Amino acid sequence: MTIGAELVARMRAILIILLALLMIASQAAPSTYANEAGALPIIGWFLLGVVLLIYIHPLGLLAWSGKIRQGIEDEGTAHNRAAAYCAGFWASLIFAIMLFGMPGLRDMGGREVARIVASATVATAAIRFAIAELRGLYG
Repeated sequence: MTIGAELVARMRAILIILLALLMIASQAAPSTYANEAGALPIIGWFLLGVVLLIYIHPLGLLAWSGKIRQGIEDEGTAHNRAAAYCAGFWASLIFAIMLFGMPGLRDMGGREVARIVASATVATAAIRFAIAELRGLYG
């Protein structure tokens, strides 16, 4: 891996962790679907999720030049991506079961449950991917 590709990979991993933490923190904001004033936080949450998915997905590498893209996208990154998808799947399953089984949440709407499960899925996958990438860079 070249020095430029290593720097881009390191910065990408740090940015992914920060964005994932921001996504988790956004769950503390009240979600109001009933009025239009609550639409802005939902749109921000949605766009943040899309940005994180683009960073994890191989198509997110299209923004970089060919040499840097070849240096970043290697067999280890493909393995880290697969492990991140797996971690996201298990997070979604665990959160869905927890939300279904919690008696105090019976009145929670489907959109709110979907937001919580999607946030857990994307944030877990993103953090897993970024940590694995940083471990690959630093050994």
